[in-house]
Amino acid sequence: MILYLRSRRVAAAVIALGALAFGTILVGGRALTLAPDGVPVSMPYRAVLPLFSAALAVASLDSPVPQTDRADTGRLHRLRHLHLLAVLTVTVGLSALTELFTATGAPAGAIRGSLCWFGLALISGVVMRMAFAWVIPLVALVPLIRWGWTTGGPTAWNWAAARSYDSVSWLLAAGAVGLGGALWLRHTTRPSSSRRC
Repeated sequence: MILYLRSRRVAAAVIALGALAFGTILVGGRALTLAPDGVPVSMPYRAVLPLFSAALAVASLDSPVPQTDRADTGRLHRLRHLHLLAVLTVTVGLSALTELFTATGAPAGAIRGSLCWFGLALISGVVMRMAFAWVIPLVALVPLIRWGWTTGGPTAWNWAAARSYDSVSWLLAAGAVGLGGALWLRHTTRPSSSRRC
């Protein structure tokens, strides 16, 4: 187990996740202002920084020796699943805690945003490679900024900043985590000759 944790650089990932959480506490209430079509859109940093936490957490699943993972006899397979559940728990937990410390939003909304970013990062990691877990979430940020805001605030489907009781954004988050989990299970349970890590 220690060899597994070292090979995935889990300690470095936990330190980086802690640093991102601390950064979110410090600057989470400030606004990131962009003007995609000439009209400025302000989005709090606390809605965007969980994207990087989720991508970092999923990237920690990347194997430095994919051949070893392909020759998995069962123990490594269980460790990878435990690793996935642990980084999901840590990512969502840190997101909720940072929201409590900033006192600017609701932890439920932070949990929803973190779940959606994590699901998108997992999809990206499975489709490309775990080291590229940041690609799909970063691409998803574009429509979120472009169409996820109206003059009255965030739209109901804006998983990163909508009100915590908006069901559409919860459905998107559940869909992203569900699809990411299904792809992960398919990816990790395929025969070793066809698995790509």
